[in-house]
Amino acid sequence: MNILDRFLPDLWYSPSDVLLRASEVFIWQKIKLDSPSLDIGCGDGDISRRIFSFSAPINVGIDLQKPGSSALYRQILQADATKLPFNNSSFNTVISNSTFEHILADVKAVSEVARVLKPGGKFYLTVPTPRLRPFLTDPINTRVAHLHYRSTSNWKNLLAKNNLVLANVGYYFPPESVLIWIKLFKLATAKVYHRELWSYLKDSPYGKLFPVSFISQVLKIYLSRYIATGFSEDGTWQFIIAVKK
Repeated sequence: MNILDRFLPDLWYSPSDVLLRASEVFIWQKIKLDSPSLDIGCGDGDISRRIFSFSAPINVGIDLQKPGSSALYRQILQADATKLPFNNSSFNTVISNSTFEHILADVKAVSEVARVLKPGGKFYLTVPTPRLRPFLTDPINTRVAHLHYRSTSNWKNLLAKNNLVLANVGYYFPPESVLIWIKLFKLATAKVYHRELWSYLKDSPYGKLFPVSFISQVLKIYLSRYIATGFSEDGTWQFIIAVKK
């Protein structure tokens, strides 16, 4: 099955999200979770079930928003990453996809990850690198709510202060993908009568006027050219693997 079939036609109204999330499928597809596992920033579980294809359910997912339900998780809780409601050494694996850049007190969140991880446990996360920031105008950066662009060396030091060793890092989503992502993002978030276009297409009667199946097929052809299917040295995002001592 084409990776884009996981996202289209349900998310046809937000093609920039589809492009980035489809690229993340390739980043996560070879990871095997050691239970018990925790996902920080799971949302309602909808996007996660499209990105992740783990052989076993994730034990717990947390998010600041009201929890949903998903077969991917045994349990979803509403919780703060800086105040995890778990005992010390509760998990063998902690994962987080495109979340820590949105956490103001990300340093505290990292210390919480270290606290709930068992010795030898692994922490997998994806976050943008400083290379992404120059591509984003201030309005776009404000809209995507990225609060941090930490370098790999910065992450290495931050992890080390919390008894976590940076075991591996890979870069993905190169500039050519970013440029298309920005164009699609601008289109989807363009204001139409004080409301962003994607919202009109998703939640208003106007969305029903569009031939969704046709648009999805066109997007599949277009986006397939720009999905980042692996790591590249000029990638603007980083996939970090850390191990607790």
